[in-house]
Amino acid sequence: MTIIIKKINLLVMLLIISGTINAQFSKFNFGGYIGFGNISGNSPAQTSVAGSFSFGLNHIWMGDADLRLNYLFAKKATYFLPENTKGRYYPELQAFSFKAVIEQELNRQIFVEEGLGLVAINDKTFSDINEWGYGVAASVMLGWDLRSVDKTGIKLGVSGETALTFTSVTASYFFVTAQILYYL
Repeated sequence: MTIIIKKINLLVMLLIISGTINAQFSKFNFGGYIGFGNISGNSPAQTSVAGSFSFGLNHIWMGDADLRLNYLFAKKATYFLPENTKGRYYPELQAFSFKAVIEQELNRQIFVEEGLGLVAINDKTFSDINEWGYGVAASVMLGWDLRSVDKTGIKLGVSGETALTFTSVTASYFFVTAQILYYL
């Protein structure tokens, strides 16, 4: 009987906590981008293609800033060209970043968005390298806000994103991208 009471108490506490946590977030967004740029580790920069997915939210204590978690995958551009790829290695990297993002409206529909945060990059620029490095990431986007009055809908933009690690092989990247975000 005491086990059932403990489980009920735990369930009630979880419901209260989850309601409180959900109420502290005012807006959610998700999106992605695709673009061209450079990746590098302990090597010269490699022209690459990148794709990314992101999830963002606005917490009440952040004011106008969003918190955004981003996953990026990039691979050398020649991988996507038609050729005999058997036995060849193409440099790549993966990155996870966590940024605070702020926005300045230039007019009702045009805006500039800046982000700054932390990044973890998995460097695979050589076939014998598979190292994680940690550092900073920054981004800027010029965009077009297509959202409705209640701030739900789509934002489109052209962005630049860069990151640099300070540990391991000092991996880095820079990309110019076409980006889309959807706000719930």
